[in-house]
Amino acid sequence: MAAPVVQFPSGAAYVEALQNTRLCFAEPDLKGAKVELDKLARPRPISGNFASVFSVTTAAGKRHAIKCFTREVADQTVRYRAISDHLNRVEGRWKVGFEYLQRGVLVEGRWYPVLKMDWVEGTGLTRWIEQHVHDQRALVGLAERFAALVADLADAGIAHGDLQHGNLLVASDGSLRLVDYDGMYVPALDGMKAAEMGHRNYQSPLRSDVDFRPDVDRFSAWVIYLSLVSVAADPALWGQLHQQGGEYLLLAEEDYTDPAGSSRFPILLDHQVPEVRELVARVRGMLGAPVTALPPLTPITFTTAQSSGTFRPVQPAAPLPPWMADHVLPTEPVPRARFVGRDSSLTAVALVAPLLVVGTVLLAVLAPAGVALTGVCGLLLWFASTFAVYRARQETRAKRREYARLDELDARLLDINQRLAVLTEEGDALAKSAAQRAASEKVLKAGLQERHRKETAAIDTEAQRQLASIMSRRGGMGAERKRELDQALADLRAEHVRQRLATVSIADAGLEGLGGKLVANLREAGIATAADFAGVNYVTNSQAQNKNPFFRLPSGLTVRVPGFGAVKASRLEDWRQKQEWIARNSQPTGLPDSLRRIIESRFAQRVRDLDELEQQVKASAMQQKALVNERFTADLVAIADQVRAANAVTAQRRVEHDRAVRRCHGEIEAARTAHLIAARETTAYDSITYPRFLRFAFTGR
Repeated sequence: MAAPVVQFPSGAAYVEALQNTRLCFAEPDLKGAKVELDKLARPRPISGNFASVFSVTTAAGKRHAIKCFTREVADQTVRYRAISDHLNRVEGRWKVGFEYLQRGVLVEGRWYPVLKMDWVEGTGLTRWIEQHVHDQRALVGLAERFAALVADLADAGIAHGDLQHGNLLVASDGSLRLVDYDGMYVPALDGMKAAEMGHRNYQSPLRSDVDFRPDVDRFSAWVIYLSLVSVAADPALWGQLHQQGGEYLLLAEEDYTDPAGSSRFPILLDHQVPEVRELVARVRGMLGAPVTALPPLTPITFTTAQSSGTFRPVQPAAPLPPWMADHVLPTEPVPRARFVGRDSSLTAVALVAPLLVVGTVLLAVLAPAGVALTGVCGLLLWFASTFAVYRARQETRAKRREYARLDELDARLLDINQRLAVLTEEGDALAKSAAQRAASEKVLKAGLQERHRKETAAIDTEAQRQLASIMSRRGGMGAERKRELDQALADLRAEHVRQRLATVSIADAGLEGLGGKLVANLREAGIATAADFAGVNYVTNSQAQNKNPFFRLPSGLTVRVPGFGAVKASRLEDWRQKQEWIARNSQPTGLPDSLRRIIESRFAQRVRDLDELEQQVKASAMQQKALVNERFTADLVAIADQVRAANAVTAQRRVEHDRAVRRCHGEIEAARTAHLIAARETTAYDSITYPRFLRFAFTGR
């Protein structure tokens, strides 16, 4: 079962609450602060996706932006705590101070968290571009500062998560401020999912909530950088591609999702400025790549767009810096090496050769075999000596040095590639460790959620059982009330009849055959009035075959009265029934108001008791669930803290690993460039060969 969703107030509820900052804020410096008002003198909110932001100025004159949440952010407390802790250790002018206040604002009797941020005075990126669209130097400078900001984030191992025009402010001094850290990635959050997906006009179409890593800003960084460079190169592009009031710079979501049908990509791809074409081609090429495979932002060398549409240096050309010199291949042709310095000794060696050849031929024809062999040996000795001279020449030594340097570069490339392979394995191990930790966290959270579900379900089941019992009792109370009222009336009428019968004496009845003796016998049996007996039971005597009367007393007992036979008993019973009929005709038809009020009051109290019991059951269930939720949240936070601590270590290792990988790639690129240059320079020595040396020895060329 998922964690309980917290219902946050609406923007209108926050407006009502912030009308009295002495009551709604717990933070001492915010109590009594002045809130910026609208035309109706009410707090003016700046509404966003899931929050309302208010401008608040403290008594000390410090201005803050107070973000009040209108819906819950996943793991909100954990995220803001981690972001705050990490940013406190990061330097950068782009930062904006903020503080997450758990007991932030009081709305309708309940405390809700807020984000207290330093108020940033600056101009939104879109408006700033509109103001400086023809100021090429300003745009170039801003592009450079933006690239530096992106590099700062990468070096810190963090990502903003929502790089876009609305979150970039340009201060009066031209520096950039980055705001809204709700979706920020910091190492302590490694393994979690993204809280938000970022502005759709700045995100790769392949991004999902699992893309929550230090490199998640890469696509949006390229999009913003491309826009700044393009407008700097050609201000007309702003009016051509940007729609007034549009939530994008030059490219939008529809361009990423349907590049073939885009009307903006062709304009940029066919632009006359090469740098614009290069940048937009790179961005377009990223559309089909996974977010994790996108390259980091690499700034270009900025130049100024002239009327010809080409970039030219802003200042007079300067020598290439060392880092660029290693990456730029020379364009001039390679001068070919030649043998030089043909002295008299080399001429003499050359002249000996034909003599040795002629002599060896003559000896082979005219002289014995042994003498001819001597001539051959002399010729071979000449070749050996000339080859030694060739090897000792400075041109040959220079050739060997160049090829040795090429071999060293081969070895260096091999070594760097081996180191990169090791780093790749380490990166895979880090990713596997993070995945295992995420899986373990998922299992732990699932266990907590199942326990929370069972405990909550048990509380609900018991509460429903008790409430059903209360409802049943309440439902039967109407019939019970009617029965009690009916019974009270029946008792009242029975008592009326009894009292009336008690006033009718048998002695005064004047019944035939009922003399004083029989009246005395009845009195001795406890029967003096019509109320003292309820009727007569007759028992047949089996021997005499006559009926013996037994008088039924009100207690339910029967009594035999001497002197009474069936006739006299029947006569007395008829008399009693007549007296009872007379009494019933005068009995009350309804309850007295006093008695009815007593009964109604008793039932009203029972209803109140049931209502109170119902509220107690509900309150008890809510209290129990609150305790369960509190324990569940505490357990989730504990797991998050443990995972965050482990992730912080892994993330730091990942940052160091990524830096090492970048260094390796840089070294490989430099080594490859050096290898290409070295290979190119070795071609200059193609003519430095032994046959060419012999030709040089003979001809001087």
